[in-house]
Amino acid sequence: MNDDTDSPTQPPIRVITRATTAEARQTRAYSVAEVYTRLGNVTGTAQELGIGRQLVAKVLRSVEGESAMAEIRHELIQRQKQRLVGLSDLALDALESTLKSARPESMARVSAASTILDRSGHKPIDRSEVAIDARITDEARTTRLIAIFDGARARRDRQIDSIDPGAD
Repeated sequence: MNDDTDSPTQPPIRVITRATTAEARQTRAYSVAEVYTRLGNVTGTAQELGIGRQLVAKVLRSVEGESAMAEIRHELIQRQKQRLVGLSDLALDALESTLKSARPESMARVSAASTILDRSGHKPIDRSEVAIDARITDEARTTRLIAIFDGARARRDRQIDSIDPGAD
């Protein structure tokens, strides 16, 4: 048996160079997107799949390629979220043990635990960021309304001038 078929984690990837049907294009796009996501570059993807760099780039820019990339990204994010949620119990345990003992070397564990909790959805909302965003939105809204009114006044003035050019 060869190494490609013995690997339980990665089945061999077959890339169709001339995909004529929609199903073949989707299969090819998913294969290319999967390798590209893992390696992060076109050249490595082309070398691993045994196809040209231009074909890799073309597939990634296609509708099927963009769809495959979005699906793979979604799956990856879901797996990462599951891992972070699983680690949040360990993070809470680390925080608890650190609070119970005042050893200085445990600060690194606190930092790691805090990071894990933040990234697994337990980060508190920063009220100052919310207030700043609301203020910017109000300012932008006011600026936009002023621009709309100025434009309306300018159109009205042009209409008046076109009706009676000597009215100044």
